[in-house]
Amino acid sequence: MMRFINLIVPLVLEFLIGVSASLHKPNCPNNDIIWEVESSTGTATLICTGCRQTGESFKLAPCPKSNCGGQTPIPIYVDRVCHNGNCRNKIEQGMHTVACALCFHEYVGYWLPKRNCPKCGIDPPPRRKFYDK
Repeated sequence: MMRFINLIVPLVLEFLIGVSASLHKPNCPNNDIIWEVESSTGTATLICTGCRQTGESFKLAPCPKSNCGGQTPIPIYVDRVCHNGNCRNKIEQGMHTVACALCFHEYVGYWLPKRNCPKCGIDPPPRRKFYDK
């Protein structure tokens, strides 16, 4: 059953992120989408940082690590490596993701690449091609 859930969750996330363009109000100049997590309910929502338009919310599972006592996840920025094969520079706070509020265990499949590489200038990879950080 867990394997089935582990296969379905990334597919649902791909769909949600794929339709994230519809999160913007007309004439919104910003195209930045991030996670917003309501800690009291454990629900996550994709939200535009410019117009604050949101998509459908969904419930996140508590942290799977036993020592966290079912902590609710939080949105955080983490480092990533540049996807340019000739560069591979470390990009500080280059990715927005969801992680446990206690141990900072990152939830797989919730990575949203952010920031251009400061070394080579390449744009963040598209979400559909970004499977590993």
